[in-house]
Amino acid sequence: MTKTYGVYEWADWRYNLFKGCSNNCRYCYAKFMAKRFDRIKSFDEWRNPVLSRKVYNNSFKKRKGRGMFPTTHDITPYTYAYCITMLQGLLRVGNEILITTKPNFHLIKMLCKAIKPYKKQVQFRFTITSMDDKKLEYWEENAPNYKSRKDSLIHAFGEGFKTSVSIEPYLDATPMYLINDIYLYCTESIWIGIMNPKYNYGLRSTHIYNEVYVRAMIEDLVEVYSIAYPNTILKKLRLKDSIRNMGISL
Repeated sequence: MTKTYGVYEWADWRYNLFKGCSNNCRYCYAKFMAKRFDRIKSFDEWRNPVLSRKVYNNSFKKRKGRGMFPTTHDITPYTYAYCITMLQGLLRVGNEILITTKPNFHLIKMLCKAIKPYKKQVQFRFTITSMDDKKLEYWEENAPNYKSRKDSLIHAFGEGFKTSVSIEPYLDATPMYLINDIYLYCTESIWIGIMNPKYNYGLRSTHIYNEVYVRAMIEDLVEVYSIAYPNTILKKLRLKDSIRNMGISL
């Protein structure tokens, strides 16, 4: 049976190099799972990523379907050198990779150059959850600001890579303004998702996980884009399982 939830909505297999992530996002599912299963002793431990030498020293082989890298940590100044070694190894043997990250513009410029020979095997999916840097700073403590993320998207698009965006969780009252600002640079899909209410500590509004609110927001998106952008934005929009599980569809 094919899995169609979580990572498996996007890829057939996944790869990670680190336990922990310096971005230390408040809503991070991987962080909560690591604490739940005693892979870390405290949430503070998560902010200091630890390399898995076993994974890093593995030999590379061609695998079926598309892989997603990374899924439980990010590509940051500290992890970049390890991540690029891993990506080049996976791509060199013919794997197709969906690269997911909250993009740092300077790192993405280097990454695009390093993997340019494998462009046809790569799609970027950049996580951009808000245009408001104050919200990003609160929810995604050490992650790049909005300009860095948008500039990364524009650069990868300009370099001829397949590009897409994940707006999960969307942190604004509506993701419409963000979608309007980035859709021209997405060759593939734009995914919208909500925050798991279990991990919404510090949330001061119900809009991120309230079903009535989310349903109304999706209906507004469909109404506007069906009229204004029927052949562009609307066709790129996808709903994550966090919204589909409410019985909401496009």
